[in-house]
Amino acid sequence: MKIIRSKENPYGEKPYGRETKVLASYEFSDSIDSVIFYHSKLPRGEFDEHFHSESVEFIWFPEGGKITVNGTDYVMENWDGVILEPGDSHGFQGDCGPITHLAVKLPASNDKVAVETK
Repeated sequence: MKIIRSKENPYGEKPYGRETKVLASYEFSDSIDSVIFYHSKLPRGEFDEHFHSESVEFIWFPEGGKITVNGTDYVMENWDGVILEPGDSHGFQGDCGPITHLAVKLPASNDKVAVETK
């Protein structure tokens, strides 16, 4: 698991006045044959705790939010993100207001495993 703080990655100037920043980079050890993109709207900011048995998942919070990863809570600022390795449990319980997040999962397998809450 890796938390990515957007403010630590500055924008770079590109032609035509465009500004670009790297949100994340990652080197895969295996070949990836599929990808899936999610845009999730969470009205109370809550989502079920789970992990993926084989996929790497990138999650960005365009307007900030909260996430719990492997039992630790993280407050995410605008465009902060997290890279989750297979087996990293993640979710959030507790009403914190609406959150939108964008997720990319590679490969696009049906490998979601629910974590039993006590």
